[in-house]
Amino acid sequence: ASCLNLDAPHSPRLLGVRPAELAGRFRFAAQLEDTPDPWTLLEGELGADVVPAIVDAISLQWTLKKALGDELELVDGQGRPFRARIVATLADSILQGDVLLAERDFVRRFPDDVGQRAFLIDAPSARREAVAARLTRALADEGLELVPTHERLDLLHGVQNTYLSIFQALGGLGLVLGSVGLLALVLRHALERRGELALLRALGFSPGELRWLFLGEQGGLVWAGLFVGALGGALVVLPRLEAGSLDALRTLGGLLLGVGLLGCVWVLLGAALALRGSVLRALNRE
Repeated sequence: ASCLNLDAPHSPRLLGVRPAELAGRFRFAAQLEDTPDPWTLLEGELGADVVPAIVDAISLQWTLKKALGDELELVDGQGRPFRARIVATLADSILQGDVLLAERDFVRRFPDDVGQRAFLIDAPSARREAVAARLTRALADEGLELVPTHERLDLLHGVQNTYLSIFQALGGLGLVLGSVGLLALVLRHALERRGELALLRALGFSPGELRWLFLGEQGGLVWAGLFVGALGGALVVLPRLEAGSLDALRTLGGLLLGVGLLGCVWVLLGAALALRGSVLRALNRE
């Protein structure tokens, strides 16, 4: 149930964990009850057919399409249905894709599954390679596959960042196309006002002054539109903004600045095209 799976999972992988051994480890995004150690929430009793569970926040929202406090419909080892209620969510963890239950609940629901199939190994950085090599040799017949946590996170972040980059590119393309459409609007507006512009020329305004007039009118609307749109987006994004998102904000700010400047270029170009031609003919029509 991670971002590595494009399908909608109906039976996510379940892991039975010992809450006491995970106390103080991992960072939590949210929890149903205010407790110093959210892992203890797995030890609660919720009813005969309901067990507490912990899921990574990203998997819960985007893959499982659930929220904190919702329940997952699951099937135990005997084919009987039961529900797992989400009591807490992990923040950006290597456990993305797994539904974590207390070991006692897992054994109760799946008594035929014996032994351990997944391990979290905390080794000193200086001995990491030696420990990995020794475990790989010792458990070669069991098919042990060791993945460093940073590689696991890089893999998950790579998929997420690819999606974000695609959406950002499509959004930027939409902004650029919208700014190009601004040229047509400015040109039409200027052509409809050619008589007025010709009268201003006859009163002594220079073409440069009229271009600045257009820039103040239409360019001001461009920047006002960008400001209102950015303000509306900020009201949605800022409450959930994290420290690692500053680079993305700088990129987005640069994109908005570029679109605003490009819009001003289209305004000046449209004004220049509209001011070409005979002033006397336009003044006669006016």
